[in-house]
Amino acid sequence: MAEVIVVGAGPTGLTMAGELARFGVPVRLIESALEASTTSKALGVQARTLEQMAPMGLVDRMLGAGVRLRGANIFSEGRRIAHVTFAGLETRFPFVLAVPQYETERILRENAERRGVRLERGVTLSSLHDEGDGVSAQLHHADGSEESVRAGWLIGCDGAHSTVRHELALPFEGDALEASFALADVKVAWQMADDEIVVYLHHGEIAAFFPLPGGRYRIIIECPTPSGVEGEPTLQEVSDAVARCGAQGLSLSDPVWLARFRINERRVRAYGRGRVFVAGDAAHIHSPVGGQGMNTGIQDACNLAWKLALGWRGRGSAALLESYRSEREAVGAALLEGTRRATRAVLLRNQVAESVRDWVLHSLSSFEPVQDRMRSTIAELTINYRRSPVVRDDLATGLERLAHAWGARPGDRAPDASAVRAADGARITPLELLGDGRHVLLFFAAGAPAHQADLEAVADLVARSYADVVTADVVCTEHDGWRAPADWGRIEDPDGSFHRAFGAEAPQLVLLRPDGYLGYRVGLRDATRLCAYLVEIFGV
Repeated sequence: MAEVIVVGAGPTGLTMAGELARFGVPVRLIESALEASTTSKALGVQARTLEQMAPMGLVDRMLGAGVRLRGANIFSEGRRIAHVTFAGLETRFPFVLAVPQYETERILRENAERRGVRLERGVTLSSLHDEGDGVSAQLHHADGSEESVRAGWLIGCDGAHSTVRHELALPFEGDALEASFALADVKVAWQMADDEIVVYLHHGEIAAFFPLPGGRYRIIIECPTPSGVEGEPTLQEVSDAVARCGAQGLSLSDPVWLARFRINERRVRAYGRGRVFVAGDAAHIHSPVGGQGMNTGIQDACNLAWKLALGWRGRGSAALLESYRSEREAVGAALLEGTRRATRAVLLRNQVAESVRDWVLHSLSSFEPVQDRMRSTIAELTINYRRSPVVRDDLATGLERLAHAWGARPGDRAPDASAVRAADGARITPLELLGDGRHVLLFFAAGAPAHQADLEAVADLVARSYADVVTADVVCTEHDGWRAPADWGRIEDPDGSFHRAFGAEAPQLVLLRPDGYLGYRVGLRDATRLCAYLVEIFGV
């Protein structure tokens, strides 16, 4: 019997199934569509998503399937008002990766299959019932047969019209924009760089160009639909809209996809109930401005999968599993608000308001701190869980916390830093420590040894009670005299950059979660608090 049923095999469901299988959980993945999608759909893969794909072993395949977009230009009334470059991102992936969604799905599907998941097409969820100790569900097969099944948990990754969400009676709150949009995947002959996004704004209309693999571009336009016009847009309609927005000296040809769409901005306030969860478009849909939607769904899956795996093994507390809802609900709410504001800003039709918007964009984007915030937000590197009920900072005093304020804090993503693994001399990053799915406990030595006995006590605790869920490493400065306890790795940080990235100015313990976020930190002399935290998260 599958312990988890995943409903829907888009990017979110495929990620969810693959990650659950990586953590050893039996999964059943069902999808109502008989064939895989062949259109490009969501195409921007952000840096944070690539970071979370690193422990899955998928980064090289994703990079090979896409093109790296290194900046974005915004024009208004023929004048460039902003240029954002992604080069300053503090990540291994300082770009937006443009990959057609069918390629992303192929890579995720092959990953799930490699881990033993079989995708069942033509299978539709008819109904479900949470029975407290499990979930029963009725499935309808394409051949007309019905099937009653039972699982430990059920996850709805079944899109904007989610059956799971309807079965849970979760309100999908929000509304639809009045604006009408169209997209075209075409060849473009022009003089602009082929590794940057280009956006033209003109009195409430928009024409945005996104480079794609194979020399094509995705063009998105917003313009009033001609009276009486229905169905797909024509290439001429797209060309006319592009010209009105100020894109001159180009020609469009060879369209492979033309479509109209409208934007809904909706979300659920609760990402599930009991043993049933929703993720991805089943939980939130919004404007494509910023290219956040698919990425947010994939990251929903990365947040939930490891928690559910611990619950399945009897090693995760109820509070840990519940934290999926609180952590990702906050992300979804912030995302909806941010994309709503950005969309309304680009669709302004009042000339005075447009002038103010253009002046603000031009002025602020010229300041490096503002540009850094803009690109980090687009890349989703600013997402954090600092207010999560299962994230804690147990540094003893406010002054001690202040001393550590310049590095990553509990709830933040692991910083982009590297040091040397003593065992083989290879450079290693926090992401590369997470490959086996366990939490990683890092002890930052921060200088000469003074309390080796305290470290040995922590090592004994981990070895006796948590070796199945926690691995550990000592991060040492050069020749500082600390000894790595038995079964702990040793990481050399001679220039102190790894320490600084984590804000480790004094000896401290940091617990990295499998999704690459800092879950906990404490000073070595207060390590008894670590024991209490581990009990709270994993049980005795």
